[in-house]
Amino acid sequence: MNILRKFKTAKDVLKNHGLKEAGNLVIDNILALFKWIVMTVNKKVFRAAKRNRFIRTAKKNVNKLHILYISSGYEAENGQTVRYRVYNLIEALRGRAETIFELIESDFQKNDSLIEAADLIVLSRVDWSKKSEAVINTAKRFSLPVVFDIDDIIFMPAFVDNYCRVLGDTSEKNKKMRLYDFEKFEKVFLKCDYSTASTNYITDLMQQNGKSAFVIHNSLNNKQLQIAKNAANNTKKSNKLYISYLSGTKTHDLDFKQVIPALTRIVKEYDNVKLSIVGYLNINDLPAQLKAKTETLSYMRWERLLKHSAQNYINLAPLDVDNPFCHAKSELKYFEAAIVGVPTIASPTDTFKRCMTHRLNGMLASNEDEWYSALKALIEDKNLYENVKKNALEHVMARYIPSAIADEAMKAYEQILIQYKKKK
Repeated sequence: MNILRKFKTAKDVLKNHGLKEAGNLVIDNILALFKWIVMTVNKKVFRAAKRNRFIRTAKKNVNKLHILYISSGYEAENGQTVRYRVYNLIEALRGRAETIFELIESDFQKNDSLIEAADLIVLSRVDWSKKSEAVINTAKRFSLPVVFDIDDIIFMPAFVDNYCRVLGDTSEKNKKMRLYDFEKFEKVFLKCDYSTASTNYITDLMQQNGKSAFVIHNSLNNKQLQIAKNAANNTKKSNKLYISYLSGTKTHDLDFKQVIPALTRIVKEYDNVKLSIVGYLNINDLPAQLKAKTETLSYMRWERLLKHSAQNYINLAPLDVDNPFCHAKSELKYFEAAIVGVPTIASPTDTFKRCMTHRLNGMLASNEDEWYSALKALIEDKNLYENVKKNALEHVMARYIPSAIADEAMKAYEQILIQYKKKK
């Protein structure tokens, strides 16, 4: 079924974007397949060695924290959660903690020794099943804290209507189906001892529901930093100014609508300004003048997306501020643009208001006139543009690089262990 969906997507890209973009999509999928094959081989050939090392070092090095990260095969293959919430953290913690990553569907649960070797267990976007129940029960038997980690609020059934609105399907059938999923995540959340999340908005909700919660922000990885460094040296100067919107999922049509009037005004005023849209977005309803100055590209893997982003002039991050799901979203659109020298204009969600100060390291806009004014200011005021770009880069290099996120994660995990020991 997944192959059929990918084939249909490639066919649509060929029809709507041409042979070049279809070829890029095929390359991206080949890379994804290669990664999956490497993971599969790794699981079969090297998994036992990794597990043995984790267990062995736990016995030898009692001073180093041992963390067992667990997610699902679906998330590892299809979502971005595992990249931000597991892979990036494991990379950041290298040398400071012993870590291992397992899929909840794998056979690691057949032997309790891997769980016993951990100091704490992190369930990243894992829902309720017999296997997740077994992990939690085994951890309790060994008196180990279990941490529920997530990057949105799909574990809170009270917000299921908001989620369906994001998806654009508010039918009773969809609500019922999503509620079932929410309740499975909620059960894991309630059964875990502690929780971590990507934003303060989520951890505040966790705490309101009686769970001790800690923020571990999403962050950049070392490869992104290298790509950004190379991009800074190779970025071509162009008379055209590209305003970019990077749509990573098929749920952003409602978000983007709010910037269409301001963008239409801008492209009428400035001949050299163009709109660049990457990923999933319905552009059929764009005004003719804006559509004529819009370049569309298919969904890109994160490495290629970052290289592309460096060619843009302004990055857009519009979100529906009336929807709690949008307030829960992390600031990755801000820091991934800032690292390649592109300033962001964003909706004033809880998260963006926490990381961005208007006209200092970014621009905040909540209506047509504010979006228009922000765009016009960055286009016309070169000093403002350069200062915002510079401040954003400095902020990101201090706050969202691997070493910074490792500090934050270690502090959270150490606090969890201290609290847990006090309870025992």
